[in-house]
Amino acid sequence: MDKVDIKDVLFWYFIYIPKTLNKIYIGTIKYVWNFFSIAFLFKSLMMPWKKDIIISVNPTLQETISNLAENLISRIIGFLIRSTTIIIGLITITICDILFLAFYPIWFLLPLIAFMSLIYSIKLMVQNVF
Repeated sequence: MDKVDIKDVLFWYFIYIPKTLNKIYIGTIKYVWNFFSIAFLFKSLMMPWKKDIIISVNPTLQETISNLAENLISRIIGFLIRSTTIIIGLITITICDILFLAFYPIWFLLPLIAFMSLIYSIKLMVQNVF
């Protein structure tokens, strides 16, 4: 078995793992972006919902107005559902950003926290003995 040096541990903790965390973060953001199909939804934002379009052959004026109204309603429904999905996706990405930004400094502070906890516990033990 190879000898583990403190230099190897520090490299692993402060270089290798943060790079891995960045890859995980980027993969998570890409997954959420693709899961919610945000790019596609932006491209099709004003399209009718489920491509529901009414087209009449030789319509009367009343049918034309009715078709326009129904097509407009279909577009409004499509816009509302797509924009809601986009907003939920962007909120999810924002939550991932916040969690990553909160976790990253904690990762670097954990050794300091552990060391300070050890010092504090030794101090308490010494105080209780004397």
